[in-house]
Amino acid sequence: MSVVAPLATRSAFVVLKFGGTSVSSVPNWKNIAAVLRDRMAEGLTPVIVHSALSGITDRLEQPPLAMPVPDGSTANGK
Repeated sequence: MSVVAPLATRSAFVVLKFGGTSVSSVPNWKNIAAVLRDRMAEGLTPVIVHSALSGITDRLEQPPLAMPVPDGSTANGK
């Protein structure tokens, strides 16, 4: 059996999304850690969403030119 705490004792959730250049370096990760500490000090419960690293989304959106096609070649002809 689970017990749910009354609303007055539960902390509110806050969703924080990080990605791109905000996760591209150690100093930026230290900043993310500071943001998380601050939110927790405010009594919030962080929910972290991590999206792609800097430049990855652009690479994923490019056509897969090296993908094999039925005739055994690749889409870029190599």
